[in-house]
Amino acid sequence: MRNFKSLVTRVLAVILSVLIILPSVPATAAESAKKPVLTFADMPNNWATEALENAVKNGLINGYVENGKNLIKPNGVLRRNEMLTIVTRAFGAQVIADLSAVSDIPEGIWYEDSIGKAVQMGITDLQTKMSPTKTVTREEVFFVLARAFKLKTTDNYLDALDWFTDKSSISPNMRNELNEMVKTGYLQGYPDGTLRPKASITRAEFATIMNRLVQEYIYTPGEVEEVTDKGNVLIRAEGVTLKDLTVKGDLIIADGVGDGEVTLDGVRIEGRLVVRGGGVNSIIIKGSSSIDRIIVSRVDSEVRISVEGGAEVEYIYVDDGSDDVIVTGTVKTLEVVADDIKVVANEAKIENGIITGENASLVVSKDSEVKTLNISADNVKVTGEGTLTEVKVEEKGSNAVIETANTKIEVEKGAEGVKGGGGIAISGGSTSTNNNTGTGTTGQPPVSGGFIPVMPSYTPISSVSVSGTATVGQTLSTVLSPASAVAAYQWQRSPSSDGTYADIQNATSGTYTLTASDADYYIRVRVTGTGLYTGTLNSNPSSLVKQKTYTVTFKDWDGKTLDTQIVEQGKNASAPSALSRPGYTFDGWDKAYANISSDITVIAKYSINSYTITFDSDGGSSVSSIIQDYGTEITPPIAPVKEGYVFAGWDISIPTTMPANDMSLKALWTAGQYTITFNSNGGTPVQSITK
Repeated sequence: MRNFKSLVTRVLAVILSVLIILPSVPATAAESAKKPVLTFADMPNNWATEALENAVKNGLINGYVENGKNLIKPNGVLRRNEMLTIVTRAFGAQVIADLSAVSDIPEGIWYEDSIGKAVQMGITDLQTKMSPTKTVTREEVFFVLARAFKLKTTDNYLDALDWFTDKSSISPNMRNELNEMVKTGYLQGYPDGTLRPKASITRAEFATIMNRLVQEYIYTPGEVEEVTDKGNVLIRAEGVTLKDLTVKGDLIIADGVGDGEVTLDGVRIEGRLVVRGGGVNSIIIKGSSSIDRIIVSRVDSEVRISVEGGAEVEYIYVDDGSDDVIVTGTVKTLEVVADDIKVVANEAKIENGIITGENASLVVSKDSEVKTLNISADNVKVTGEGTLTEVKVEEKGSNAVIETANTKIEVEKGAEGVKGGGGIAISGGSTSTNNNTGTGTTGQPPVSGGFIPVMPSYTPISSVSVSGTATVGQTLSTVLSPASAVAAYQWQRSPSSDGTYADIQNATSGTYTLTASDADYYIRVRVTGTGLYTGTLNSNPSSLVKQKTYTVTFKDWDGKTLDTQIVEQGKNASAPSALSRPGYTFDGWDKAYANISSDITVIAKYSINSYTITFDSDGGSSVSSIIQDYGTEITPPIAPVKEGYVFAGWDISIPTTMPANDMSLKALWTAGQYTITFNSNGGTPVQSITK
């Protein structure tokens, strides 16, 4: 069918190539400097200007050519092909999925490759009909962006959406992504408390959203020693080194990095490190680098995360099915949630491992060490010549295979088909230990030799408590006794201190940073001894978690503070009313003050008024009215004339500048004096008459 339409579509592609300026992402700074700066006849001068200019500068939006003019069409309604093109440009995506099964994308049309890239990125699903020219809704836009930036609430606490009166109209399959977008402050509603998920979105609005998600793009190789002091940074070129700097938001290593290398040397990331690109040549983290959370989500090739020297990495979360993920160096927690993926610990030291992805495999290579591993997915396989101290197979971990030597294997009741070294079955509700060659388990005859297992001495954990301030944004820490104890952690929450506690997804380290979802809940931690420590204990609950608050300051045009409010995160401020300014009309506020997620200053906006001075010449020649903006200098009109009279001015003086009101002026006249003279033509003189 695609071949049948090839002639028509080639002609269409030529026509569209004239109408649309195709993407042009600069490869080097020199090349970028050579390119002319595009100017647009319809570039607005309003709230969207900065975002649109940044989108053009970074190659996301290049506009249209119509009648010889460059147009950006800021108020145009965004369509699916435009949205996916902009996102794939932002991430520098290169790999194109096969679209041969798609029936509504003409071959050779300008957006064909962009949609193929979007499918490959995993931000949209492959379907026989992709509806490329369909107008997209707000929820579709934020769903795609959440997929691209790996933002999704993984539990059922979707309370960030509770602030919106129309939350029930959000498509069920999009709620987890939109909830996370709200929690992180990228998605904001309207002052009336609605989210309007089914509404359309303009190109200007979409550019503003992209500007909020990424404050800086790095698309040239080389060393970078300074980045923006706020928000997220995105790298879409290989060969980039960030050195001795702090990223205030997330750092995204985008698809454009491909199989290349990115180095973080002395880099502190206050948000997440999202790895969508990078190959076996590594994402290298070294020096004094400090990263709390790494999301690994490359979908089309191997990627290696190498932690070197004194660098600190708290958590690696393997999210998407890449070919292989290789982890090198010291990591506190490694969690594998992707299905059908192979993760290799190569010269690695990992304190806690968690596998929740089905058919996943973990290879603990020689010279690698994993202290504890929890398995809660079917058909997981663990192999390798390295050290794995202890494995706990939960009820959902049926058919797990653990072949590492000297590994203690605890199997919960309900887990079936679990096997240890040598394929020896381990029944649910029992514990066994692999022998020192991984070819059998204790109590089973070794393959050769006379190995006699030595049973270690275990110490129970005697107590657990939680320290820290129970406020959103603060971090709670676990305190164990004995202090040397090693444990697996699970943080939990409950609406009442003595109620039922539910596990918090991905909260499995010794510390936990409270989020907006924890507000008005009690928090505790459940610990289970691992290695040479035993026992499962729950801490006492924290005090009721308080929502984080922010300051919203309302100011007038002259900087005068009108009101200061302390507002809980996610709630709305209340604007002052009855504002007035002589000569101006109040036009609202310069920014939204709903769903507050930071300290903000909101400034009143006004538009200048025009006023009219009318002139009544009282029978004299007409004088045109003066219509001018308030405060502008007034040039008095030419005085009127009236037969038989002399103009004596106006009944009200004309002001030097336009006042804040209309005026009506009336002419003043004085009767003119005239003289009659008489020529007696030689007769007696006749006296003149003057009246």
